[in-house]
Amino acid sequence: MNTQKTTSSPSKKSLLIIGLGLLFLVPIGLTYINIKKKKEQTLENTTLMPDSQSIVETEKALHLLSTQVNKGLDSIKKNNHEK
Repeated sequence: MNTQKTTSSPSKKSLLIIGLGLLFLVPIGLTYINIKKKKEQTLENTTLMPDSQSIVETEKALHLLSTQVNKGLDSIKKNNHEK
């Protein structure tokens, strides 16, 4: 009796599974990349306008920073004159 296997070898099955997986995954990956590029381009094309509250907070922070820097410079000048 001579019997023939009708199923493929394990390596052929593995290749078939990998091929089918790639058949579905490649278009999904390309779509994801395309959507990501469109989002990045949309972000580049939009202009960010700060609201008035953030402008006021930034001005206060800059004023406080310049005050602290000036105090530090005055203290350095004072120490140099005393020496």
